[in-house]
Amino acid sequence: MEAGRTKRQPTGIPGLDELLIGGTVPGASIMVEGLPGSGKSTMAMQIMYAGIERGEPGIYVTLDESGERIYRDAQSYGWDFRKLENENKLRVIPTSPEGLVGQVQNGGPLIEAAREIGARLVVVDSVTMLETLTTGPAEFRQFYSGLVRGLEAADLRVLMVRDMEPQTGGIAADFWSRYTPDVLVDLEMETVHFRLSRRSMEVVKTRGQDHIGGKHAFRITDNGMVVFPRIMPPPSEEVRYPTPHVPSGIPGLDEMLHGGFILEQPVLVSGPTGSGKTLLSLYFLAECAKRGEPALLFTTEETPAATIAHAASIGLDLRPLIDEGLLDIEYIVQTELSIDELLFRLRSRLASKPYRRLAIDSVNSIARMSPDASFTHDAIMFLMGLLRSEELTSIMTYEMRAVAGPFEVTRLKLSPFADTILVTRLIEINGEVRKGVTVLKHRGGPHATEIRELIISEQGLRVLGGFEGYQRVATSFPETDEGYQPDL
Repeated sequence: MEAGRTKRQPTGIPGLDELLIGGTVPGASIMVEGLPGSGKSTMAMQIMYAGIERGEPGIYVTLDESGERIYRDAQSYGWDFRKLENENKLRVIPTSPEGLVGQVQNGGPLIEAAREIGARLVVVDSVTMLETLTTGPAEFRQFYSGLVRGLEAADLRVLMVRDMEPQTGGIAADFWSRYTPDVLVDLEMETVHFRLSRRSMEVVKTRGQDHIGGKHAFRITDNGMVVFPRIMPPPSEEVRYPTPHVPSGIPGLDEMLHGGFILEQPVLVSGPTGSGKTLLSLYFLAECAKRGEPALLFTTEETPAATIAHAASIGLDLRPLIDEGLLDIEYIVQTELSIDELLFRLRSRLASKPYRRLAIDSVNSIARMSPDASFTHDAIMFLMGLLRSEELTSIMTYEMRAVAGPFEVTRLKLSPFADTILVTRLIEINGEVRKGVTVLKHRGGPHATEIRELIISEQGLRVLGGFEGYQRVATSFPETDEGYQPDL
């Protein structure tokens, strides 16, 4: 534990404790608020269950559900609340708002039950029901604060669940209730693609401790809630000179790069569909795996089976490398995930094995999954920080919109972060579509500047000489030196 830092109590929710820098300070009261169906009760039950697992009994007070429903809902996640009650580790108390007041005042039955089982946490679900006992915001705030302080006086931590209603303007009782808890967590849920529910969490405030703000995605699984924190990794301080290079695995490309890609730095490969980006990435990974070093393909574009077949069509057999554990393929169905979950999956996968090379195919997914441009930029910053913090060399593919003519390398503003940028192009010459590649940027060393031909055949990938005798090849419609333009 860091000097001067209070020991934290974990919540038991994967990812949430990262946002809370280890958990909550001892004795901190918590409020979880959100619209109906956002996961409030699930979060409360999970925190309660995790505490019991640590040897801290608890009491779950429900003001608008039956005890049987609480048992059922908890059991759906594998938490046997009825068994815990039989073991004197838990009490589930269904009551009314008026009944709760009587349970707490003057050492009532709730306080007695807490003493009987040695309870450390009380959940009240939902505190919104208490508003029926008051006539206005000021009275509710006083009543609510008194209830919380009364439970705390009995040496009980308090977790309040509050139902939010759609914003209607003005100041309501629920507004004042946000001042009392030490930790306030907002849960949100939105429907995307007309069928998927995406959930997000924000730690709005913490009293007596620091936390990581902003909205972070979470998912409710068969085992409860999992949060996907978007936390920027610390930057790498190591600088190497002269800069080591690693081979691409593609004949002719390393010559253009004067030795290969820059070790442990990100590479961007940008080009239109069908220009060879994915195959170039597969060669890059296979070269690493053939040297006995693990490599990872993180893709939202093709299933593993399709990727293996795609590589086999040009004579690249990935199956032995996969069977030996030297090449892993992580396929993500992007429509099912939020950006936070996508990046969390990548971070977790990189932590599972000492990968030396990574290919991300493609980063267009980040733009497609972003709710707005500012969120895209934040995700890009996280991704680049993650790649630079890992000891691996990485390739990211980007599918540019322009198939021919003028183009921009990427709309995601990735170019400043990549140490090497390759641009693949489709070029029409005499009615034949050919492929070209150029090194637009290669930080830390010299490189070839002309556009060279990229050959994709059953014998694999290779880079040949430039398009001699033609000008304006970068436009995809080159002209001969004599001024003759092929028929289009």
